[in-house]
Amino acid sequence: MDPALTKILMTFVLFTLPGLFFIWALKDSYRLERFLMGLVLIVWAAFSLSIATITIGVLDPLITNTNSTEYTVEQARNFLPYVSLFIFLYTFLFGGVGTNAVSSALMDKSVFVNNEQILKMQSQLDDISKKVDNIETFNWKYIISSIVIFVVYIVGSYTAFG
Repeated sequence: MDPALTKILMTFVLFTLPGLFFIWALKDSYRLERFLMGLVLIVWAAFSLSIATITIGVLDPLITNTNSTEYTVEQARNFLPYVSLFIFLYTFLFGGVGTNAVSSALMDKSVFVNNEQILKMQSQLDDISKKVDNIETFNWKYIISSIVIFVVYIVGSYTAFG
């Protein structure tokens, strides 16, 4: 790989490291902190994506220019998957986690489950499991119908696409 492209790749890696720290900082229990760190992650994703966009803007003329050497075009084409990988990481890892952090911080506290509700749900599940233990019938018709539907699906897809 060309040394200039290696330096750009190292820049992408360096832009990834602070984002990982921001994700680590999301373990805060206070809603305001989670909200602010989510905003930081969203801004960091946008900033990192702008660097990736500039890189694609620089590489595109190298690929389409007729005066570029074959070596330069090949190096630029081989580098584009790395840029795509980092765009994916920046978008979904930083932007997606930041969006989830902001939305969970803005969520109403009544949505969260507390220990009382867990204990109540556990007692209800215990009651249901006692009732289910009394009913121990094995339904062959569900298994046979599932197998028949599966075989029909396989045969149909084989005849349609085979």
